[in-house]
Amino acid sequence: MSEPAAKRPKLASGDEDATMSDLSGGITRSEDFWLDDGNIILQAESTQFRVHKSMLARHSTVFKDMFSFPQPAEPLDPVVEGCPVVTLSDPAWDVEVILSIFYDNVKCSVIDLEKALSIDEIKAILSMAKKYDIAYLRDRALERLRRCFPTTVKAWDASFGDANGPTIHFKPPLDTVEAVIALALEHGIPTILPSAYLYLAALAPPEKIAGGDKSILSLEARLQCILGRDNLIREIHSSVQLWWYDREFMPPERCNMDQLHPSRAEVLDAFVTALWLTDERTVWDFNAKIPTPAEEKVARLCASCADTVKLCYRRVRREIWRRLPELFDLPPWRELKDFDA
Repeated sequence: MSEPAAKRPKLASGDEDATMSDLSGGITRSEDFWLDDGNIILQAESTQFRVHKSMLARHSTVFKDMFSFPQPAEPLDPVVEGCPVVTLSDPAWDVEVILSIFYDNVKCSVIDLEKALSIDEIKAILSMAKKYDIAYLRDRALERLRRCFPTTVKAWDASFGDANGPTIHFKPPLDTVEAVIALALEHGIPTILPSAYLYLAALAPPEKIAGGDKSILSLEARLQCILGRDNLIREIHSSVQLWWYDREFMPPERCNMDQLHPSRAEVLDAFVTALWLTDERTVWDFNAKIPTPAEEKVARLCASCADTVKLCYRRVRREIWRRLPELFDLPPWRELKDFDA
């Protein structure tokens, strides 16, 4: 967990104008962010970044407050090429990600907020934005996560569309979703967990979820997904079975087709099969489109019967989605509150 944003980053000790060899061994300069006219050096891990106080203060209230501290008559902090060195506890790559956004005209800058980002980039942005109070970057990262892992069925359907705006690179998909869940647990973003757990269960069978990389997602979170997956399967099965007693599911008096078409029992059996498990033993992904083989049966129905089946399908999606958090052992939707709420 990052240090609280209110803490001033620790300054390295020393009182002389240090050279590269004076500092601890293995220190390297950033290739992209060693700016000749920079007036402060950030050191993260073994990498130093020479940048501008004004640029940092413009984006971060934490850095702005740090630079407003009264300066002692004789500097107590080490300097390199006349610049004070500020040691950060953040990963060097996270610092580089943030600087590449601040300095969007520096060569090799690769972070474009108008394009899809990797989950590692989003993690770096969110971690640094929370710690250093960079509100606009924090909000952009959260917006992207919530767009990909929403709280409503309508938004879930839209998340698979091309017009959904900048999202996340799901490459590889399984590791990406696992990292999203870990990020939500670390930073207190529970609203994205139900749909993220659903997505994980739709990507992999239970043994693959349980046997995944524990450095990405903890065993506890993996077990929570597997148990929720089982709850989801039972909920889907029982909900579809209730169609047999639903008077609005293919009522004979509303059938307007003279020739024979699939019976209620055949259609119901097709849905039970389609919504049970895939050949890879993954769960239904809540797609708005009726899955095969049920879709093939519905296509052979008269218009009236097909409409009733589609209505029941939409109702099941809404009802199970309403209970999705509870199926994964989470509070109801209305009680899920993110850290920025």
